[in-house]
Amino acid sequence: MYDRAASDNTVECMLESLIRMQGKSNQRVEELSKRVGQLELIILSQSKNEHARQLVDLEEERRVLTHQGAQSQQAQ
Repeated sequence: MYDRAASDNTVECMLESLIRMQGKSNQRVEELSKRVGQLELIILSQSKNEHARQLVDLEEERRVLTHQGAQSQQAQ
Protein backbone atom coordinates (compact mmCIF):
# COMPACT_ATOMS: atom_id res chain seq x y z
CA MET A 1 0.00 0.00 0.00
CA TYR A 2 1.10 3.48 -0.80
CA ASP A 3 1.46 5.69 2.26
CA ARG A 4 1.35 9.30 1.09
CA ALA A 5 2.13 10.78 4.52
CA ALA A 6 5.28 8.65 4.88
CA SER A 7 6.36 9.56 1.36
CA ASP A 8 5.81 13.29 2.00
CA ASN A 9 7.75 13.01 5.26
CA THR A 10 10.64 11.26 3.48
CA VAL A 11 10.76 13.92 0.75
CA GLU A 12 10.63 16.66 3.38
CA CYS A 13 13.49 15.06 5.35
CA MET A 14 15.57 14.70 2.20
CA LEU A 15 14.92 18.31 1.25
CA GLU A 16 15.90 19.53 4.72
CA SER A 17 19.06 17.44 4.53
CA LEU A 18 19.96 18.92 1.14
CA ILE A 19 19.39 22.45 2.45
CA ARG A 20 21.69 21.78 5.43
CA MET A 21 24.33 20.30 3.12
CA GLN A 22 24.12 23.34 0.85
CA GLY A 23 24.42 25.68 3.83
CA LYS A 24 27.54 23.88 5.04
CA SER A 25 28.96 23.96 1.52
CA ASN A 26 28.35 27.71 1.28
CA GLN A 27 29.98 28.21 4.68
CA ARG A 28 33.06 26.27 3.55
CA VAL A 29 33.26 28.33 0.36
CA GLU A 30 33.04 31.54 2.39
CA GLU A 31 35.77 30.33 4.76
CA LEU A 32 37.96 29.34 1.82
CA SER A 33 37.40 32.72 0.16
CA LYS A 34 38.35 34.45 3.41
CA ARG A 35 41.59 32.41 3.63
CA VAL A 36 42.44 33.16 0.00
CA GLY A 37 41.92 36.87 0.69
CA GLN A 38 44.21 36.67 3.73
CA LEU A 39 46.90 34.92 1.68
CA GLU A 40 46.63 37.57 -1.04
CA LEU A 41 47.16 40.31 1.55
CA ILE A 42 50.17 38.49 3.00
CA ILE A 43 51.72 38.01 -0.44
CA LEU A 44 51.14 41.66 -1.37
CA SER A 45 52.62 42.81 1.93
CA GLN A 46 55.70 40.64 1.49
CA SER A 47 56.09 41.85 -2.07
CA LYS A 48 55.90 45.48 -0.97
CA ASN A 49 58.39 44.83 1.84
CA GLU A 50 60.81 43.16 -0.59
CA HIS A 51 60.46 46.05 -3.02
CA ALA A 52 61.09 48.55 -0.22
CA ARG A 53 64.20 46.61 0.86
CA GLN A 54 65.49 46.65 -2.71
CA LEU A 55 64.97 50.42 -2.90
CA VAL A 56 66.84 50.93 0.38
CA ASP A 57 69.69 48.72 -0.85
CA LEU A 58 69.90 50.64 -4.13
CA GLU A 59 69.90 53.97 -2.30
CA GLU A 60 72.67 52.77 0.02
CA GLU A 61 74.69 51.55 -2.96
CA ARG A 62 74.21 54.93 -4.67
CA ARG A 63 75.43 56.74 -1.54
CA VAL A 64 78.51 54.53 -1.31
CA LEU A 65 79.34 55.07 -4.98
CA THR A 66 78.78 58.82 -4.68
CA HIS A 67 81.03 58.94 -1.62
CA GLN A 68 83.70 56.89 -3.36
CA GLY A 69 83.51 59.16 -6.42
CA ALA A 70 83.90 62.24 -4.24
CA GLN A 71 86.93 60.73 -2.48
CA SER A 72 88.52 59.77 -5.78
CA GLN A 73 88.09 63.32 -7.12
CA GLN A 74 89.66 64.75 -3.99
CA ALA A 75 92.62 62.40 -4.34
CA GLN A 76 93.28 63.64 -7.86
